[in-house]
Amino acid sequence: MHLHNVIGLTHGVLRSNPTVSIFEGIVIDPKRVKRGVLFVALNPYDVPQALSNGAYGVLFERNVSVVDDDAAWIEVEDIYAALMRLMRFVLLDKELHAFTCNPITLQIAKQLILEGDCLILEGSLPESFDKLMNAPYGATLLFSEREMRSGLFTEVHSMPKRIDAGIEILEQTLFETSFIYRDRYFERQLLSPFFIPYLEVLLQLLHEQGIGYKIRPFASLKHFQPVFVNAALQPKEFGGSERVIIFESDFSLIPHQMEFIAKQASWARIRYFLPQAHQNGEVCDDIIWYENTTALLYALHHERYHFALVAGCDKSVLERHEHPMKGQQRLFEE
Repeated sequence: MHLHNVIGLTHGVLRSNPTVSIFEGIVIDPKRVKRGVLFVALNPYDVPQALSNGAYGVLFERNVSVVDDDAAWIEVEDIYAALMRLMRFVLLDKELHAFTCNPITLQIAKQLILEGDCLILEGSLPESFDKLMNAPYGATLLFSEREMRSGLFTEVHSMPKRIDAGIEILEQTLFETSFIYRDRYFERQLLSPFFIPYLEVLLQLLHEQGIGYKIRPFASLKHFQPVFVNAALQPKEFGGSERVIIFESDFSLIPHQMEFIAKQASWARIRYFLPQAHQNGEVCDDIIWYENTTALLYALHHERYHFALVAGCDKSVLERHEHPMKGQQRLFEE
């Protein structure tokens, strides 16, 4: 990229009289700097290493001393805003196609999509920048507006609304599904039927865009995450207990999951543990409103249930529970 283009895109000011005018790439990680690139100094302390590795220029915000007048020193008011502008240019220059989806679809995509013409953008801005810089021309991008700044994209496409070839479920439990898709049988996938509609939409997109994928045994997702426990709330192996705590950190999914569990496990004793901050005056015998994690753990330990759906936290909360001493009698011991 030409020096003048960088200055124009980033709204920067040149603070040196460089002998260089073109950069062979743009890099954030000082360890990956090679001769001829522009270094984006998110951390000013990384500048010396970047220069010693051969950087031709430094994009910086402030509090950086110009030590080599032959290099291009470009000062900007906001380094992250400048980074966003560079990323937007890369998107347009490479004609990348961005599709917005929800976090669940994004997690499923990570387990299906083969490396190639589809990129999954998530995490920090620097991590996404590296992916964009290495993206092939015309690639497809998947991102979640909850995790990525939507202002990055000048044009965003939606996921498919119509499904040509859906999934036929043959067997299911709350947490596993056996299904047929395009004449192939997938047995006992560790994927709740709750996620099947998300999977169908993703598969439709992959077919429409000609993106390579492979359905392999699924790993546990971060949403609707089951933990089989004994009466002392000690985790057991999958299927090793009749007592299951299901964790969901995204509160917006809770109403759909409550409906799903009630329909799929109508025979079971079910309890819903919801943060008191979300209480809206609703009264239901199956809902327990908790104020903090201590109150939550106490309620999980003393309530009777087959399935407990916990909103607002993840399974790490169980690590804070004080288990009874070995040999101590426990209520409903398994």
